[in-house]
Amino acid sequence: MVKVSEWAKQNNVTVGTSEMREEREGGVDALDVGLPNIKREDLMVLPDADWQAMKDQLTYEAWAAKAAAAEAAMAAATHTGPSGN
Repeated sequence: MVKVSEWAKQNNVTVGTSEMREEREGGVDALDVGLPNIKREDLMVLPDADWQAMKDQLTYEAWAAKAAAAEAAMAAATHTGPSGN
């Protein structure tokens, strides 16, 4: 067994310091099976340039903003009625 914070330090994993505190994720016991750190860019499905170009189509935040705008437009259309009043 190994603490997540110890594994992160041994494998040069970049994680926010608040997450690595003993009372947070850093204190969690994990199996020490020799798994290496995998660089973030190696885990990505899209190359970074494609991700940046398509981010407004792929994130929850973008979807939520579009859904809120559509909901507001529907509410406005309901209040104005078919004649626009």
